[in-house]
Amino acid sequence: MPWIDRLFIPLALLLGVTRVHDGLVNGVAWSLAAGAGFFLYAAGKLGQYLSGDGARPSGKALIMQVAGGGLWLASMIWRLTNN
Repeated sequence: MPWIDRLFIPLALLLGVTRVHDGLVNGVAWSLAAGAGFFLYAAGKLGQYLSGDGARPSGKALIMQVAGGGLWLASMIWRLTNN
C-alpha cells in the first residue's frame, strides 16, 4: 500500500466522523452526505488493498471509491447552492 493511502484512509475516516457529527449536531444534511462520501471512499480504498488489487482498484472497491467521491462532490455543490 503506498504511503499516501496509509495516510489518507485514517484521514478520510476522521473527516467522515467530523462531518457526520456536524450534520447530526447542527441538522445539516449536506454535512451528513459529505461524511458518508468520506466513509465510502475510505471503505473502497481499504477494500482495494484487502482484495489484493494493488494500485489499481476494480470491482466493488472502484465503485465505492467513485460513489464516495461523487457523494462528496454533490454535497459540496449542495452546500454552495443553498447558502
